Amino acid sequence: MAQLRLLLVEDNPGDIHLVKQMVERCQAGVTVEVVTTGVEAEHFLARKGKYENASRPDLIFLDLNLPQKSGMEVLKGIKSNPEISYIPVIIFTSSEAQNDILDSYKFQANAYLAKPMRIEEFNRIGDAIDRFWFNAAKLPELIDG
Repeated sequence: MAQLRLLLVEDNPGDIHLVKQMVERCQAGVTVEVVTTGVEAEHFLARKGKYENASRPDLIFLDLNLPQKSGMEVLKGIKSNPEISYIPVIIFTSSEAQNDILDSYKFQANAYLAKPMRIEEFNRIGDAIDRFWFNAAKLPELIDG
């Protein structure tokens, strides 16, 4: 199995650490790239500036509450760009607000997960992500042109 590339768009250092730990526990080989603002995410995906040689991710974990540009704005940009709209986006955020959930799906998020407060729950969600997204789901072949 090829190494999966995950783009984590997250500004909280604690959550970045937890997601990296979760990925290390996964059965599938996964590399994680991290950007901490909405603008950085856009630059990464557009391969602008310091990201000109960035590989396209196979999967994106996107927080909604980001500096400079919201995760919702980033999601809209991803899904309206035919060059990258095929990349699955999982909203991974602390918000459980119904309007955030509705808007995320309206703008074509592939899943919405609320960040758990307890480490046991985080591990349970990590195991489910590993089983489904990293092992069971068939992701699009990388279009890296």
